[in-house]
Amino acid sequence: VSSLLLDVRFGECAFLSTLPQARTLGGQLRRVLSGACVPTECVYTKSDEPDGMTIGGFPEICESIAVMSPPSMVNKKMWNQDLLHHQRHIAVHAFGLLMAMEFKSPYKYWEATAQHLFNDGSVLEGFFRLLAAHDTHLSNIVQLRSGAERALERLSRRTLYAPKAGIIQGIDYRFLGYISNYVLKSKARRSGLLLHVRNGMQVCRGMAL
Repeated sequence: VSSLLLDVRFGECAFLSTLPQARTLGGQLRRVLSGACVPTECVYTKSDEPDGMTIGGFPEICESIAVMSPPSMVNKKMWNQDLLHHQRHIAVHAFGLLMAMEFKSPYKYWEATAQHLFNDGSVLEGFFRLLAAHDTHLSNIVQLRSGAERALERLSRRTLYAPKAGIIQGIDYRFLGYISNYVLKSKARRSGLLLHVRNGMQVCRGMAL
């Protein structure tokens, strides 16, 4: 390993509760890795709720395709554009830091390069090539190429509604991950969750969650 980027998470959905705790851990890891001659940077991500709208393998793949797609190709009715932008920013920032370490060159150059590769569709095409290289069945790749939205729309859905009006006080990401990965997946391989609400959001009785 010539260089390493660590995503150190903190918050209600992480094992570390606060940013100072995350920085302490990050600093310790950097010292250990530097001692092994591995240049290391850390990014610190607050995890009080999921970064995106989906939880579960197949739905997360579909959302990842939306994140990687040029903005003009994204179904704005299905996906929260702010969350797509947030996830893309995480990827662009991580790429910039890692490439700057690896090639000893300015971060801004690599940040701009990543933005360009997202916008012209190169990132998405690279993802499909990666799937093919890992022997993903061609029919699955064709299905995903037809659009993440279409792939999700083929799945049966069950909507959960808010039982009363109020403000979302918290989203237990770990519990939802357990539901998706163990409870639902035991019944259907392509199962998952699609979230329409965020922390602090006002909801009405009967609103889809």
